[in-house]
Amino acid sequence: MPKISVIHPTVRAKQALDIYEFWKDRASDINNFEYIFAFNDNDEEAKKLLSEFKHISTPYRNGSVDKCNAAAAISSGEIIMQSSDDLYAPCFWDEQLITQLPDPSQEIVLKLCDGHPDHRKNIIKNICMTRVRYLKQGFWYHPDLFHLFSDNFYSEMAIKEDVVKDATQIVFEHRHPFYGKGKWDEHYEKSNCDEAYKESRPIFERLIKEYGIIPVTL
Repeated sequence: MPKISVIHPTVRAKQALDIYEFWKDRASDINNFEYIFAFNDNDEEAKKLLSEFKHISTPYRNGSVDKCNAAAAISSGEIIMQSSDDLYAPCFWDEQLITQLPDPSQEIVLKLCDGHPDHRKNIIKNICMTRVRYLKQGFWYHPDLFHLFSDNFYSEMAIKEDVVKDATQIVFEHRHPFYGKGKWDEHYEKSNCDEAYKESRPIFERLIKEYGIIPVTL
């Protein structure tokens, strides 16, 4: 049975720990997945609460890109899935992923549902891929980005290279404040403000030109 690595970039250590417990309680086999936290190296709360788990810290930078890339780099699973401080797994989530990816030697990206199927329809949400795909891609998110447009570019690459498998019947609910299901805080604000958008959009546009992509996610 393929092993799963779950990578969890966090800026809210207590909430991250609650999410881990939620995912663990809903797994069909708690011995067949590893859970990796990634946090900023100046995050004292995370050091206190999460250091007993497999983890990695990165120099402070706004957004989740560096943390995801660092966590993916130390993962060992044949299937890699991203969690977050506001992502809630369904019952037997691990079994459901393995059912969709019975042969992890293939280069596959799953297109899952985040509970909001009509929003950003072409974006591949709740990122999950085989290790083979991750290694071929060379990163989890493109390191030139820091948060906004990182999932756009990831989706564009997967769509262009025709490695997407539809699995939208599997719902990992994203309880983001945008959907009225969470509390807006300074971290959401910093990563989603107008300044962040203005900084990230030109980087995304440069990357799609460099990779010869005709965008479908905007």
